[in-house]
Amino acid sequence: MSRRVSFTMGVILIGLGVVYLVGHFVSVAWPLSILFIGVVFLLAGLIGKPPELAITGAVMTTVGVLLFYQSNSGDWVSWYWLWPLIPAAVGLGILIAALRGRRGAGMRYTGLVFLLEGLAFAAVLWFFRE
Repeated sequence: MSRRVSFTMGVILIGLGVVYLVGHFVSVAWPLSILFIGVVFLLAGLIGKPPELAITGAVMTTVGVLLFYQSNSGDWVSWYWLWPLIPAAVGLGILIAALRGRRGAGMRYTGLVFLLEGLAFAAVLWFFRE
């Protein structure tokens, strides 16, 4: 195993340990633990290998932000127009992984399409909400 992969896995494991400790002492901030794990994966994909960890990080970070918003505001009904942000996060992660891993134009195009379609669909659903 290369040094960079070992470093990335070490950062992920340390981040998970910190999340466990914070979650153990602060039970009210459970969405923050999901958000923190997502940020750890996102940073691991940005600075470590493999860059595809950015896809997982983008999705988990988005879910953490959405859950944090909804748990603090009580606006759980907003899931019906916020859920397209998950495919948009997948697209963002693919785009980051493609740019970071020097992948072909096809992967960058796919990430951009996922990102823009998810954002557009969320905007349309937001416009037609009650």
